[in-house]
Amino acid sequence: MKWFLIILVIILIIDQIQVNIDIAGTIWVEKSTSRPIYVISYDREDGIIYSYTDESFERHMSLIDLIKNFKYNGTG
Repeated sequence: MKWFLIILVIILIIDQIQVNIDIAGTIWVEKSTSRPIYVISYDREDGIIYSYTDESFERHMSLIDLIKNFKYNGTG
């Protein structure tokens, strides 16, 4: 019973941890096409707002998709 309470407390603490990520203004390159994107902003609720460097309209994706499909290429 004691271990169950300890694990429950750890899970509750981990759920409350928030990490701020500042990736606005960075450029990433798509791994499959080598096409660069410009990250406009990142919000935990909304995800990443970005645009391809040769397009003017904005798109959205999750942070996990960015990490899996793109590689960091510097700041814009």
